[in-house]
Amino acid sequence: DQMMLEVPIQTPYVFAFIEGKRFMINHGHSISEEDIHKLIMKYKLDYFITGHTHIPLIKKIENCVVINPGSTSLSKREDKINSVGFIEVESGSAHIIDLETGVVI
Repeated sequence: DQMMLEVPIQTPYVFAFIEGKRFMINHGHSISEEDIHKLIMKYKLDYFITGHTHIPLIKKIENCVVINPGSTSLSKREDKINSVGFIEVESGSAHIIDLETGVVI
């Protein structure tokens, strides 16, 4: 089946349309920034959500917001802040939030 389709169905990625935006989600343990860039371009992604490093990150690649929400319990930040990511699809904004204080970091 996968050989006949342009959209991944047997893959470590989740591909979703949410409120008209294209999302791809990947745990991130075996993907390089170059591979992320290729996926963004191939699938015209609006958001790419990744993890694995437990270090929060938000950046833009092309017109895509790349977000790593960090970790809710096993932070690898120097300050050990546990965090979550928050995406506001309507406004196109993304934030990382400190779980203890609720403050955007």
